[in-house]
Amino acid sequence: MSDTRVTVEVYDGSPGRPGVRSLTTWGESGRGLAMVRYLAERFGIDPVDGGGNRVHAVPAL
Repeated sequence: MSDTRVTVEVYDGSPGRPGVRSLTTWGESGRGLAMVRYLAERFGIDPVDGGGNRVHAVPAL
């Protein structure tokens, strides 16, 4: 087994900081960060110079 971990990163140009929303049965959006939080060993959100956000996550094994 290796000590190497994969980090997944995505960027968005949104001026607001993303957040984990409360999930509802009939909601049609807002599940992305909840899924990342559930599947990741760790994750974070960093602002990007010039605007936007970078979400990074290390998937759980």
